[in-house]
Amino acid sequence: LGEHVVVEGSTEIAELGAGFNSMTTRLKELYESLESLAFTDPLTKLPNRTLFHDRLEQAIEDAKRDYKPFALFLMDLDRFKDINDTLGHQVGDLLLQQVAARLRSKLRDIDTVARMGGDEFAILLPAVSDKHATMAARMLLQALRAPFRIQEQSLDIGASIGVALYPDHGVDANILIQRADVAMYSAKHANSGHALYDSKLDQHNSTRL
Repeated sequence: LGEHVVVEGSTEIAELGAGFNSMTTRLKELYESLESLAFTDPLTKLPNRTLFHDRLEQAIEDAKRDYKPFALFLMDLDRFKDINDTLGHQVGDLLLQQVAARLRSKLRDIDTVARMGGDEFAILLPAVSDKHATMAARMLLQALRAPFRIQEQSLDIGASIGVALYPDHGVDANILIQRADVAMYSAKHANSGHALYDSKLDQHNSTRL
């Protein structure tokens, strides 16, 4: 897809070739647009759940090859439902866009931040230890502490981050996501901002379910 023909020969052939090239360009643009829709969250322009899963699988393969750990964060905004219910979905959408921009500005080019849906975000940090993962979680929470200015209003929100590490907490994508989710709910319940997965949290999670 996207290959152009060399336009030469008679006028009719040249016109035919030019028409073919124009059609090829439009098809390439359409394909790229459809690909973007399939893998990008339309509101925040971040990778969506599908693309994040692909990058998580790739991170696992890279980590196996290079013997390097990585961190997976799941983050949920605090009080977002209250903002949506009292100020409306338009304000909620603008808030999500600003949150996405702040998160992206604090991360490295090799990191991935995605919107998983609603007010939940996922972050992939390649080649980091548990210590650096904890530091990164604190940094991201700090970045969200400054009030958000939306439609002449100043909004304060918090967030809860659950951290799972490869390979300490799992070597499978679904297990890592599940354990980051358990840690996130632990952080939310304890109002601690962030929490690292621990097997002891599974019992509390079973009670919650």
